[in-house]
Amino acid sequence: METSSEASNIGEAMLNSVEDDGRTYHTYKAGTEQHPSTRVTAIDISSIHTSRPPPENCIFLPCIDAEDPWTFLPPGTLDYIHLRYVTTCFNSPSTVIRQAFDHLAPGGWIEFQDSDLNMRCEDNTLSGTALERWLRLSVEGAKNVGRDILVTRRYKDWLVEAGFVDVEEREVNRPSMPINAWPETEEHKAIGDIARVTIGTGIAGAGKYAKLAGLSGEELRRLVKQVMEDLENPEIRAYYAVYCVYGRKP
Repeated sequence: METSSEASNIGEAMLNSVEDDGRTYHTYKAGTEQHPSTRVTAIDISSIHTSRPPPENCIFLPCIDAEDPWTFLPPGTLDYIHLRYVTTCFNSPSTVIRQAFDHLAPGGWIEFQDSDLNMRCEDNTLSGTALERWLRLSVEGAKNVGRDILVTRRYKDWLVEAGFVDVEEREVNRPSMPINAWPETEEHKAIGDIARVTIGTGIAGAGKYAKLAGLSGEELRRLVKQVMEDLENPEIRAYYAVYCVYGRKP
């Protein structure tokens, strides 16, 4: 891992890694084991801890809808709330933000890390592709069932409206998440390789939104096949912008 001048203030611990079963894993934010006095409560529709149990100070609550009342925690008790890649998750992100505000202690922080699903391309190579069509149909299909999936750039305003202060929105080093290895730098090529696999893995499931825009099952399967081909094409120089948005409860 290279450290640029923009990241020169990170500690050496940020670059640590561990080896497990012959593979190397980054330890960034592996904080529950390093800080046993903390208590982490995680919610999702299912647990990602399939092969190893979480640390004792990390509690996982499955099948929790964050838009429902947060009866699982007393108000004003949390120091930090982290949400990542939730842009397609909620009918009302502002409701989740208001509940987060209520359950943070004074001085507590909330942080979003999310990509803007308005895929960017600065040389027009995305225009006319199956990938561009899939994105457009996905946004249209989501709207047809009352869900806006282009909400990342609204997090900042919602945090301010909820009462947070010191609110910041920062774009991660551009191009944050290239769709494949088209960039020139080795760092962004590596990110693009990972993103290509990640996007490709989820493309069929996410395609349900495109189906809601009126595609038949056969049309969707054909479109997904074409999108997978686009993801392999380094001549399509598109990327997702990734944002970190955070604020403090006064």
